[in-house]
Amino acid sequence: MPPASRIILQRLATAYRRGERLVLVFDYDGTLTPLVAHPSLAHLEPGLGELLARLAATPRVTVGLVSGRALDNLMEMAGLAGLHYGGSTGLEMELAGERLIPAKAQESCALLDSLSAAFEQRLDTYPGTWVEKKPFGFTVHYRQLEMDKIVPLQTEVMALLEPHADSLHILDGPMAIEVVPAIERDKGTALRSIVA
Repeated sequence: MPPASRIILQRLATAYRRGERLVLVFDYDGTLTPLVAHPSLAHLEPGLGELLARLAATPRVTVGLVSGRALDNLMEMAGLAGLHYGGSTGLEMELAGERLIPAKAQESCALLDSLSAAFEQRLDTYPGTWVEKKPFGFTVHYRQLEMDKIVPLQTEVMALLEPHADSLHILDGPMAIEVVPAIERDKGTALRSIVA
């Protein structure tokens, strides 16, 4: 275990022994699971799922998962009850069994659906790309795209989105471009909601 991780664990254990509540929030893809060829392949290792469930059942410990994935997909992939969840890059929250979605997210659906459909019509030009639709956004994945086509793909996606730049947040992910409405919600706000 790296020294920094050891120090963090010691601080958490000390705080817990003092009677403080711990809030442990993890990103799903790329942290709890490795980045894989397709998001549907990113499964929690059984031992890790059991550990998260035990932590969530421990008195004074709150466990949360955040992701760019749709909330329902995140909850299904994790398969763990008793956790707090932040999906769609913080736009969808499941806190203590209550689902929270900002009204502005609902209002953005028509534009996001239209933009994702426009790009889907161009997928044949970029073999190895696909669009992951979400309730309040979409992600253009290009993990399997030939290297020489990545810049043209990025250029075309950005040109499609440019006329709507004021209404959108465009996030650059690992071999992906994520598009969500321009609402002040993200994984950081999801984390703060779970802590609160």
